[in-house]
Amino acid sequence: MSALTLAQRLLLRIAEISERSDVIVHQQSAPWSGPLGKWASKLPADMMAFYQECNGLVFRYAFADKPDEWHGLELVSLDSDGKKMIDSYRRTYRIPRQSAKRFPEYFFQDGAVEKDAQVLFFFGSDDAWGVLMIGEGESATFHHWDNDGFVSYRESSFTKLIERLIDRGFAHTWLYSDSHPDTDAVMARLATPAPPRPTFEITVNTVEPLTAAELRRDQLAAQRADDQERMLKVLGDGKGLKGLSDADRLHRLVSAFPAERPDDALAVKLIRARGYKGSDPAQAVERFLQEFPYSDEPLVRVHLDLRTLASRIPVQTQDETLIRALHGVPGLRVTEGFPGDPQLLRAVYLPRQRNYWTPFLRSELVKDWGRGKKPTPSFKVVLRASQAEGLEAGKTYTSFGLPGVEGRIEPA
Repeated sequence: MSALTLAQRLLLRIAEISERSDVIVHQQSAPWSGPLGKWASKLPADMMAFYQECNGLVFRYAFADKPDEWHGLELVSLDSDGKKMIDSYRRTYRIPRQSAKRFPEYFFQDGAVEKDAQVLFFFGSDDAWGVLMIGEGESATFHHWDNDGFVSYRESSFTKLIERLIDRGFAHTWLYSDSHPDTDAVMARLATPAPPRPTFEITVNTVEPLTAAELRRDQLAAQRADDQERMLKVLGDGKGLKGLSDADRLHRLVSAFPAERPDDALAVKLIRARGYKGSDPAQAVERFLQEFPYSDEPLVRVHLDLRTLASRIPVQTQDETLIRALHGVPGLRVTEGFPGDPQLLRAVYLPRQRNYWTPFLRSELVKDWGRGKKPTPSFKVVLRASQAEGLEAGKTYTSFGLPGVEGRIEPA
């Protein structure tokens, strides 16, 4: 846990709570990931680092036997201009960072805040209560505000403030005082183990061996026609392409494609012809070898069905949900190799990460999600054989992975 950032610790705490079978997730939004450089001089360094990962995050939950007692957090989103604040869920502007004297009349009790002090309302809702940052940079302090205009000092350290939020399980009274009966009740409830919520059944239909050459052919066949033509031109076989059938064009590309690992310069040209936009040549080579592997390591193609057990699944990308579901099956090795603490696969929305990681060498959706309440999509994925250990044809596995990290999750 010590290796995790403050933001990751908060995200993991959210995942731990969301996985409990006695919890309803009323609302959760994935963080907004726009540029925040104009805030760097205005926020403490630890707050700036935190907001790079959690800007605009909203999480609201309740225990199933007390569905109307909501707990959670609402981090108002920082706009990239370095001043505006955005309610990213409701798509409205909130009170910007400004001097106290520019806040609405009666927002503060007389003398509660110096009129010329810079104030940032970054947590909560201005119709109830929230958290203020007064001042800027490393000299900023953090205060509790209520809608009667009273302001109470809490911390000079943003890290300690968020650690308090995490430790107290996001109880709605987490910042009211050092001890509060509602906070104590939430902490005691969360300290009592609850079984995880079963969320998916994964049925393995087939597990078939596959060679790297066969995978490369499949990858080439999946490229768009114009990408195939650009790759042929890179390989020196770009003449006479007009009017070729799809089958003939693919045959020429497979025949011209390197049977042995190409040098880095050619690998970069090929992956960019395929549409890769990255500027770092080393990353381009790595991406090429991910998509078109030349390793002798055994590979398998796994055909599986994913059946949703949770009462509703938030709409997310197909691979991201499948990765989370496979990670949530105890004992499987599919997600080994994740570049970071593997616990984070329970908590982060992968497509919003800077370098979107996937365990699949290839993934194909062969049956769509459909529109039913409990959809059963079907996938064919290619894995290294070592990652597929434990996946047996004809077996069904129960997953406890979260359906998603956005939207509403009810008890199964």
